[in-house]
Amino acid sequence: MFSDESEWSAAATRPRATKTYGRRKPFTSIAKPDIFWDETIDTVPASDPESEGAPNVKEKKERKRREKKDKVGITENAAKRLLSPVKKRLEGIQSTPARKPLPLAALEGRPLSSPVKILEDKENDNAVSPKKSRRRVPERLILQPSTKTNIIITCDEAPDNKPMKIEQEIEQPPPTAGLIDALNLDLASLTLSPPVPVSAAIDDASPTLSLTPEPATMELLPITLDTLLTFTACTSITAFETYLDELCASNVLTKLGEASFSEVFLAASSATADKTVLKVIPFGKDDEGQCTIGDIIQEVRLSSVMSSLPGFVPFRGVSVCQGTYPARLLEQWDAWAESHGTENERPAYFADDQMYAVITLAHGGTDLEHATLKSWRQAAGVFWDCAEILGRGEKEKEFEHRDLHWGNILLQEDDEGVAELLEKLTVEDAEPAKVTVPKTKVTLIDYTLSRAKCDDSIGAIAYNAMTDEEVFTAKGEYQYDIYRFMRATVLSRSEDLDAPTWSEFHSKTNVHWLHYIADKLLYHKGLTRSSTRPSRTRRSDSSLVNENLDMEDEKKAYDSLEAAWKAINPRKKKLNGGAALFDSAGDVGRWGEEQGFC
Repeated sequence: MFSDESEWSAAATRPRATKTYGRRKPFTSIAKPDIFWDETIDTVPASDPESEGAPNVKEKKERKRREKKDKVGITENAAKRLLSPVKKRLEGIQSTPARKPLPLAALEGRPLSSPVKILEDKENDNAVSPKKSRRRVPERLILQPSTKTNIIITCDEAPDNKPMKIEQEIEQPPPTAGLIDALNLDLASLTLSPPVPVSAAIDDASPTLSLTPEPATMELLPITLDTLLTFTACTSITAFETYLDELCASNVLTKLGEASFSEVFLAASSATADKTVLKVIPFGKDDEGQCTIGDIIQEVRLSSVMSSLPGFVPFRGVSVCQGTYPARLLEQWDAWAESHGTENERPAYFADDQMYAVITLAHGGTDLEHATLKSWRQAAGVFWDCAEILGRGEKEKEFEHRDLHWGNILLQEDDEGVAELLEKLTVEDAEPAKVTVPKTKVTLIDYTLSRAKCDDSIGAIAYNAMTDEEVFTAKGEYQYDIYRFMRATVLSRSEDLDAPTWSEFHSKTNVHWLHYIADKLLYHKGLTRSSTRPSRTRRSDSSLVNENLDMEDEKKAYDSLEAAWKAINPRKKKLNGGAALFDSAGDVGRWGEEQGFC
């Protein structure tokens, strides 16, 4: 490159341009030739006055690059980058050691799906694959649509060590041949016909063919009298006197209770011990403050859907009657008012066009307000049973009662169990026998204000809009405080703080009513707090049942009620972790089980 040292020194003093390649750092020195290196040269001056007249090196190189590009169409460096992978691949193929040759005869009769590259051995006339394939060759390959295959044969041992390529087109069988052979089909036995329309195919289908149509959207029924009649057995309005004539033919009627918008009667069978409750609700005259048709339908729907769950009163049916109030019912109404008193107006003022919904239910016993509790164990059992029933309703139907005062909780005792235990007691017993308190059956009734999932012909949800403001403004009873607690809970979970979403599921309302029940059981049923101190008086036979009660169990039952009353008190925001921990009646029941209360 340089003939002597002087030429190398002169070249080293010339100014050089800085270059960058990709992300490499710029460099300003020239690579040292292999033939010579001057150890005295330490640095290269930036400029040389003697070389000012020399041509610009950068412009010269750029001119040469353009000339080459015009001739080749691509720069030399770009060509090297493009050819580098190909060169490496060719070097790898040439350096691959020879493998066991594969005879060309092994490929005879085997359809090919793509161009094949074969290395042919000149001496042995065998073919060797240039690259070992890791995939297993299938027994038969289905051809692509092309009927010709190009085979390129490269001979590495050709004369003068020059590769020789031979391209040849080989006729292949049609693509369907391999497929037909694989399926073993006889084309002669096949017949072609135009496609059959879908409607004709369905008409000609075999009777055993089951076609499952898509489920149609059920049309919801309006809230009308005709819709209410669809829930009745006769689907028509019945005269009130005619209805009672059929009922009294085999039953004796007495008044059982009353509610704000209804009167409750009991029909006891004269032949059997069966008892049926009749809830008579006047409706249809909104201007007189009566229940609307929507209210009646809502209660019928809830009574029907909740009837299948244990703890909820069994529903037996509904009838729509019309006429004046029957004299037989007025007689029972007067007898009740004389013995119990009443807050309702005597229903003798109804006209001939008045309509009534008569809802029939199973008899569940005496309401908690008028029932007599004999022990704290019985009282605690009532509370935890209510929690269990409400929790079951929450889980199965997203149920909220929203009006569970002690008139809507029915208790029914097993009196036969007590008589059986008394017969087994004798004076000669060495130790007093422990009397087991009979199980009290708890039943919840009256779903006028309730909410639950129904999924029937009316809709998915049944609920009361709670538009009566008097419910939330009344005072005097703890029951009215619970209504206000309910509304505060619903408002706190509503997007609009002025519009409570009563249609939504708010299980916290059941917790408020459980606190009401605990309050009534603790302080309004006449039970005194039990003492664990043993009695020093001698037991008599007449008080054997009361004296043999397990006082320790009595104390535990009282403590469980008191603990529940404190834990779910809506007036206290925090107590042992906070009352907010109980968001449903199911939470209260599980907490009672963890504490060993139930």
